[in-house]
Amino acid sequence: MANYYFENILEAAAKRKSELKEILKLFYEKSENIKKIELKELPPKDHRAPVHAAEDGGHRLIDFEAYSIYLIKAGALCISSTSAENREIPVEKTIADVNVIIPPRYAEERVSLYREILELWISRRVLWVCKPNMFLWDGSLRPLLIKHRPGARYSRRYTKLIQGISKRISFLSSLDDIASLITSRLDKAPLVSLRMVREALKITEINNNDAEWISFLEWLEKLLLISMFLKDAWELGAIPVFITKTSRETILFDNALPDIYYLRQLKPFEPFRTPGKLRKNLIGVMGLPTEDVKKLGPLLPSIDLLKEVFLKKLGLIEFYARLERAAPLLKIEIAIDLSKQSLVNSELIDEIIANVLKKLLSIPILGGYPLSLRLSHSKWKITNKELDKVLRTLGLDIERGGREMLK
Repeated sequence: MANYYFENILEAAAKRKSELKEILKLFYEKSENIKKIELKELPPKDHRAPVHAAEDGGHRLIDFEAYSIYLIKAGALCISSTSAENREIPVEKTIADVNVIIPPRYAEERVSLYREILELWISRRVLWVCKPNMFLWDGSLRPLLIKHRPGARYSRRYTKLIQGISKRISFLSSLDDIASLITSRLDKAPLVSLRMVREALKITEINNNDAEWISFLEWLEKLLLISMFLKDAWELGAIPVFITKTSRETILFDNALPDIYYLRQLKPFEPFRTPGKLRKNLIGVMGLPTEDVKKLGPLLPSIDLLKEVFLKKLGLIEFYARLERAAPLLKIEIAIDLSKQSLVNSELIDEIIANVLKKLLSIPILGGYPLSLRLSHSKWKITNKELDKVLRTLGLDIERGGREMLK
């Protein structure tokens, strides 16, 4: 009789070794018969590097016995062809925040969402100042759009969430009221939702049960910022490009292992790119199997700006590419405005991909990845040294946390 549990983890590893090898062998055998796809050569790079921007951010959450403190940094930089040659960054903007999270429920998810809000807000500022030809993002667009889980338990009309908001903030009684207030305040500073909660605290009590409507406000602010960023970028002629280093997607091959595994079998070292796949509007981007907008449910609140960008304009072109010999494979997404295209066919998709790759290949690349994204990551991650300094500044470096007993 096979063992289904073990009392020792090394014993478990030893006994599972042959079983794991058999399972993986099945995947590898299937991969030998994987369908062939047309792998294309990279286009020649542009003679002159484009003005381009890149962004990133970092956050840390510190749990104490009674509360949690968060630290967030986000920023964006803009590099032109001449500044790259002179190793200068003509435009660079940073935004940071340190605060207590109220209420502490869903703290980790909400702080991650705060970081995304700050990244989007500061990116819009650099977009306006720099007007780049291309704006690079570290990661995929899809996770930015995914709904924060607490509100997902409610109906698509968010009735209970809006009731929770209006109970605490009486002059907000509809989605339009909430969206108008958030967008009007975003010109001055981000985290409008957080400031609204702080204002509510002055006139009423807030407890852990309020976390659902608070997280809904925060997620709605992020959605509005994404739509504002995309709309601004398209109007200014800046191409939003999302680059993922460790994709587990299976958009090319109908198999259990990621696309990048099979692509490495086909082309282990040489630079190449795959054909592009177009996903139309939010339904296609999220991989939903229907064109029925009503079935979007909790993914898209009924707000004019969101419907305009995510249902009428947004198109996402996805493909894989290796930019340098023996470099890792990247999954690249290009966000396009479908309302500006009379017909989107395979020829136009190829043309858009070639245009973006020419630009990418003409900017500094290190290890097959844009140097500007590497710089952004190093500039705006939060180090342990910074964390210690912040805690000392706040006088919390000797505060008791919740995990000392486990150390």
